[in-house]
Amino acid sequence: MPEAGGAGRSNLGTMALEEGGRVDFARLRAARLGRCVSAMAEEGLDALVLGREANARYVSGARRLWNAGTRPFGPGCVVVADGGQVHLLSTWDDGVPRELPRQNLFGLSWNPANYARALAQIPGLAQARTIGVDGMSDSFSRMLAGIAPQARLVDGLGMLHRVRAAKLDDEVAAIATAVRLAEAALSHVVASLRPGMTEAQLQGAFERRMAELGSTVPGAEGAFCRTAAATGSPELNEGDLVAMSPSVLYAGYEGGLARTYPCPGRHPEDGVTPTRRQLHARWRRLWDALLSACRPGAKAAALLDAYRSTGEPLPRHPVAWGLGLGMEPPLVGANLPPDAGADQALVPGMVLSVGGSVSDGEEAYVARDTVLVSEDGPVLLSRHSHGPLAA
Repeated sequence: MPEAGGAGRSNLGTMALEEGGRVDFARLRAARLGRCVSAMAEEGLDALVLGREANARYVSGARRLWNAGTRPFGPGCVVVADGGQVHLLSTWDDGVPRELPRQNLFGLSWNPANYARALAQIPGLAQARTIGVDGMSDSFSRMLAGIAPQARLVDGLGMLHRVRAAKLDDEVAAIATAVRLAEAALSHVVASLRPGMTEAQLQGAFERRMAELGSTVPGAEGAFCRTAAATGSPELNEGDLVAMSPSVLYAGYEGGLARTYPCPGRHPEDGVTPTRRQLHARWRRLWDALLSACRPGAKAAALLDAYRSTGEPLPRHPVAWGLGLGMEPPLVGANLPPDAGADQALVPGMVLSVGGSVSDGEEAYVARDTVLVSEDGPVLLSRHSHGPLAA
């Protein structure tokens, strides 16, 4: 048996099997960096300076703290095309892969002069002629001009979006694992659903079970709420129709879903009415149309056309978005700017979160699933039951 910290350690953890882990993380890290370096060569980039955490994690594989809220752009990761070397902002090496040597780590400093000095010492950055960035501020632009005076700064975010769009098999396995964790935790919430519970208690039950299953980081703050107008009481009543939309991160990859269940009384069928069954039937027709639009070569905007074809009004929330290391393009919905990605073509390997809602004017049925776009068409990664309304 390998010693702790040895190569076999990559097979430990959530959803590992007896014959090995579902994801070969060393292979995944090498493949992601290889894709990035190849794309840099095609784009003529000598270096890539990254400030967005998801992009830094994609190329480095480092497990670092995520930041909540907004912050100014800062170079947290640098990729040099010559040799494919990655340099990472990190004050310690915990969570940093072994293939990234300690001398490739540069520490955080509140003194811009020290920060600039650390960046200037990265081999190849000062000599770069073309540098791609995934964000920029005026102060950093001036700093980088002093470090690499011959460099031309260009947009690197579009290139990274293209590189990250089609998921590797190991990435799909990581997303599927995150989906399974979200489904298992949601099943616990459904089993706990009772009159008298509050929406906050439902969210707490989900996050507690998620942590028990091995993940302590939700993809986003889950939504748990009754779909009818609020009664003024935070407590659920017997028969309330409750929408639940949680997500989980596994190895940085997001998986989630949404389901709508009636709050039961003494019997599981409590709250199941013909009107609500009809709501689910309408959603099922909507879902069949949306799923059929998730095909390679189709534009993301085809999902909006599919939605309209059912006669259901477009919702205020997005209909679909890309999934990976958090949310990725395309983002598809009504009244979104053109650069949100509706004109982007779906490609094999892309993973989407797709869903919608239908309403009878009094309450709504909401559901969402995770879909892999494959060469042969859409593959559903979510498998959770839709409950008694679908019977």
